[in-house]
Amino acid sequence: MRAQYFPIFLSAFLAFCPSRVRSQDSGKNILANPSFEEGQDQPKAWGFAWKFTHSGDRERGVQKQEPDWGWDDTVVHSGKRSVRVGVRRPDDDGVWGQDNVPHVKGTKIYLVRAWVKTKDLKGTNATIGCVSLSENGKWLGASYSTVATTGTHDWKLCTGYFQPHPKAAKFRVRLWVNMSYSGTGTAWFDEVEMIPTDMTELPPIRYVDHSPMPPIAEADKQAGYVIFEKSCLEMIFPNTIPKAGEIRDTLKMFATPGEYEPVTFCVRSQKDLGTVKVKATDLKSENGAISRDEIRVNPVKCLTRHGQGRWGKYAEGDMLVPVIVEETDTTTIPADTTKQFYVTVKVPKDAKPGVYRGYVEIQPEKAEARKVNVELEVLPIRLIEPDHIYFGMYCRFRGGDDLDFTHAAYKDMREHGMTTIGLCSRFGGKMEMVDDNVKVTFDGTSDLEQAIAAYQRAGFKMPILWLMSRDVMNFALKQGELQSDEFEKCYRQVIEAIVAEGKKKGWPEIIFQPLDEPYEHANRNIRRKDPNSPTILQATKRCLQIMKKIPGLRTEEDGANGAPHNLEELYPWVDIETYHDGPVLKRGTYDAEGWAKFLERLKKDGKEIWFYNIDITGFHPEPLRFGYGFGLYAAKGTGMIEWAYMFGYRSDKPDRLYKNKLPMAYRYNKTDAEVGGPTTAWEAAREGVDDYKYLHTLLTLTKKLKAEGKADLAEQAEKDILDRIARIDFNGCTGSACKGQWTGDKGRLPTGEKFVSGDYKMQNGFSFSDYNAIRRAIADWIIKLQGK
Repeated sequence: MRAQYFPIFLSAFLAFCPSRVRSQDSGKNILANPSFEEGQDQPKAWGFAWKFTHSGDRERGVQKQEPDWGWDDTVVHSGKRSVRVGVRRPDDDGVWGQDNVPHVKGTKIYLVRAWVKTKDLKGTNATIGCVSLSENGKWLGASYSTVATTGTHDWKLCTGYFQPHPKAAKFRVRLWVNMSYSGTGTAWFDEVEMIPTDMTELPPIRYVDHSPMPPIAEADKQAGYVIFEKSCLEMIFPNTIPKAGEIRDTLKMFATPGEYEPVTFCVRSQKDLGTVKVKATDLKSENGAISRDEIRVNPVKCLTRHGQGRWGKYAEGDMLVPVIVEETDTTTIPADTTKQFYVTVKVPKDAKPGVYRGYVEIQPEKAEARKVNVELEVLPIRLIEPDHIYFGMYCRFRGGDDLDFTHAAYKDMREHGMTTIGLCSRFGGKMEMVDDNVKVTFDGTSDLEQAIAAYQRAGFKMPILWLMSRDVMNFALKQGELQSDEFEKCYRQVIEAIVAEGKKKGWPEIIFQPLDEPYEHANRNIRRKDPNSPTILQATKRCLQIMKKIPGLRTEEDGANGAPHNLEELYPWVDIETYHDGPVLKRGTYDAEGWAKFLERLKKDGKEIWFYNIDITGFHPEPLRFGYGFGLYAAKGTGMIEWAYMFGYRSDKPDRLYKNKLPMAYRYNKTDAEVGGPTTAWEAAREGVDDYKYLHTLLTLTKKLKAEGKADLAEQAEKDILDRIARIDFNGCTGSACKGQWTGDKGRLPTGEKFVSGDYKMQNGFSFSDYNAIRRAIADWIIKLQGK
């Protein structure tokens, strides 16, 4: 038998997880002749197919060529034989199969694995697929890539999990090369197993850090823990290992008066530290002090969250990830565990320039206390908030008993730099027909009135985006069909009444969004159970056309790049187009030239471009900083709005966000068992807004200097900063709502789990350190130019 092949770090992983391996191997292999040793002219229980392998092969009209296939006694992993499939053209494929594999009653998850050797697999995979069948052989469902591998490699144990259909009685197993008709190459299979497990759900994706622990100082050894610094944009896991250059006892940061500024440090324990308390001292300089009351030191809590397939192959599934910057100063740190802490300083608006020094004390229950020094440079700069850029979050209005929640949410959004809100609400007021006209009652109790009052109370001054619920449209539909004069008259009178009330009461401008994502959901009926009701696209178009007859009213719609063929259906009546992800005309493809032309068209037509949903997880910090900051500027957008602030929250079920593995929330509420707090991505969103403010402040200053005839240094500053921002590469930022990928090794552990390693990093041309480096360069230029 050849030596088993997988990386050394996976061997180490298995050494630490013997019980996990045993539990998954507890069942017996249900495949017959798994090593292909039995048989006369071909392996017993296995058959081979190549002419017709897909249900649509006849319709494809492609004349296949027979692949190189066989029962191979020259290339084996163990025993005397393996099976081989090799294809020379992308139009061909080949599959070894075993039918009528019996389902072990009660089994929810099967471990599937095989030893596979590949040669020159290009553009395609060698896969093991499992098909669920009923007792009479009816197809119920399948996972055709339960196991997949590609490239060229020697014998390797390839693993995966199969979750059968609940009504499955038996299975069909397929060893396939080039199932997708996309490439060429050869693969050999040996020792194929399909093993029942006692698991009830698929195991989570594991983060693996195979870095060796660097040499540590004697003081660290005696204390039983190491202190090290990481970027706020990195995802830090309980098994993250520090790098030698990250171990330090001083955190350095810079900020302007009125700015919130975070920095993170981590503790890596060598022993159980028990309960750990952290607290900050005042930060002092020759020019004054920043009170400890303005400094938060909070641990980051990891939760098991569920990724989506559209985020990528190694995102779909459960994974323990860092999520919440908990609003507490106490945590626990077991042995051999990394815990991340955020230090967030709110710099007073009247803070004088200078370097402020203090420290954070770490007080473990079972080890000696230690200090982390903090140095904050307060810069002689006043940031300017741009009055033409919309930074926002979609948020459902919550009135009644939840009105306090709404006030707190809006206050929090404003403190995170938001300048608008994507208000998701009904009008919620009284509408009635009186003498063939609509009477709309405004008494302060409607959802819209209460939401705008809360919006103003929180200090928002820019226009508010209103993603309307359907109460206005449904009221109008009661008066007549969508295309009728009665509908138009009713709908228009309600909208006109709302606009007039806003002018009377001094509301901010309302930007109207009648329905959500009409481009992508174009053919859905507005009443899902009524196929005769108007489609979402039809209803949106009609409402927009009516709205645009009202002088001065502006409209917005989102998602056109998810279905670009529908853009022109609404374009004439939409003032603000909001696109998924970033500057992509079609999701998944970046076309710089096409984007530039689209911007020219928008400008000519007096329209704006916003972006939304560059990330919807809450736990990927970098996309939010990028999307609200330098990325927004480089894409030439005028707005960034994310879904959603706390979408899954319900006051009557306070633990719902914690139990839901895909809650789409950027803040977690407090419960009896949880302290709650902002997510790491929500903190990063504020940093993105601040990046934009730094840049806007510089460009405002250079514009002023140019007008005063002091262009030389101003132009030098602009060129330096804009050249740095021009390094942004949008080619690597397309194709999913969650823009990033794991930079390290990824695949399947021998025990079956998916694993990832390295950093979760946007492929945008920036390193994690570039963000602060560019911001610092901007600050230095501002200080220099202020002296002119």
